Amino acid sequence: MAIKKQSKVSKAQQFETTNEKIILDKSERDIWIQEAAFFMAEARGFIPGYEDKDWELAEKKYEDLAA
Repeated sequence: MAIKKQSKVSKAQQFETTNEKIILDKSERDIWIQEAAFFMAEARGFIPGYEDKDWELAEKKYEDLAA
C-alpha cells in the first residue's frame, strides 16, 4: 500500500489553486490575510512602503475567494 506524502503548503497557496469557496472564522480569516500579505511582500523583496497596499490586496483577494 502506497502512502501519499502531503507537502506543506500555506493556506494562501492552497486557496490560490482552488475555485472552491472559503469560509473561515475571524481568526482564520485574519491569519489567511496576514499570510497572503506576507507572500506579496516577499515576492517584492520586502521593499518598504507597501505594507498597507499588500494588506488591502490580500483582503480583496480573500473577499473575492469567499464570494
